[in-house]
Amino acid sequence: ENKEMGEEHDTQVKIKEWQKCEIYDVETPLPIESSLVDYAYISTALSSDGVFLIQLKNNTVFIAKASGATQKETFTTLFGQELAKIFTRSPHRPFSTPKARMISKSSSEHSWLLSQLSLLDSSIYSSSHQSRISRLGTRSHILLLQFISGPTLAHISSSPVFDAIFPSPNTTSNLNTFPILTQLAQLIIFDLLINNWDRFPLATIWDAREGNSRNLMIGVVRNSSDGDDEYIAVGIDQSICAIKGADLKVKYLKSVKEAVRDAWKGGHGGNVPRVVRTLGEYVQGCTERDIGNGSMKRVCEAFVESCQDCFGEGEEWSGKKIEAVLQAAMERFKAMGGNVDLAAEVEFVKEVSGAMVEGVKLYMAGCK
Repeated sequence: ENKEMGEEHDTQVKIKEWQKCEIYDVETPLPIESSLVDYAYISTALSSDGVFLIQLKNNTVFIAKASGATQKETFTTLFGQELAKIFTRSPHRPFSTPKARMISKSSSEHSWLLSQLSLLDSSIYSSSHQSRISRLGTRSHILLLQFISGPTLAHISSSPVFDAIFPSPNTTSNLNTFPILTQLAQLIIFDLLINNWDRFPLATIWDAREGNSRNLMIGVVRNSSDGDDEYIAVGIDQSICAIKGADLKVKYLKSVKEAVRDAWKGGHGGNVPRVVRTLGEYVQGCTERDIGNGSMKRVCEAFVESCQDCFGEGEEWSGKKIEAVLQAAMERFKAMGGNVDLAAEVEFVKEVSGAMVEGVKLYMAGCK
């Protein structure tokens, strides 16, 4: 994929930031967050199928993409952002998803972006460049996304980032001081809610899947409160995968309920369950670096804490907070011009939320 883009244009916008750890601050305000983007200042644009990596002359870099699933991806990204807001028990920053905004084909911004892409010097682009712009323009909406320039999970072992975010395998104390372990637990909850099998191949949930280490990136927040850079797990390329078949849905909800129960056991002194253990094995397989059993125990503890943020309601357990998160995401989605029917996806997330609540109750019943 990178090779294809490199052949199209020898640009300074390359995925070399992870190699040098020159990572953009994920909390820096971006022009793509409002309709004030000055597309007249596009300097370069890498294209690969329906995805454009665009650099403005002020060096701001963002992604423009469009497909048949653009609206669903946009809503899922917004849902992830709203979900992250309720993870308040941890003193660390929660996981993140890229900043995003969607523009509709009926807007002047949509046509302006396409026209400015077309005006780029055609002599330095491949013959497919214009056809890709045309395909981008046929879609009803274009999604503008923050460019996360940090390393993917598969690349952090060859950079100083790994040692900065993961404890050594023999570390057994103060594991709650490593934000990445809490963020991994939060991402597990997010992925379970949306049935995202394209990141972690969690055993008992997505046994037949291989995972996709490119869908977990490490961003950075510059000059955090203690004066040091703070790394943060960023989930990318996610979309709610609602299960329509009744039998398959029942099977999935049952596996989610049991996985939550087992993770709660692990978070209360029990053995690390298989569903979490395979996460550690996957990280090790991607990075060729061992993070130790203690880290996976901490993920279990953080999973319990994060479930309390999501489903705890005083003495009760419910999916009300998740419903509120879905509502907030839907309001933002519609404000961006979203008009596709996502009722099935929203209902599916609510059902998974209910299964997770049942998993917590199943654990508590076993403690009596």
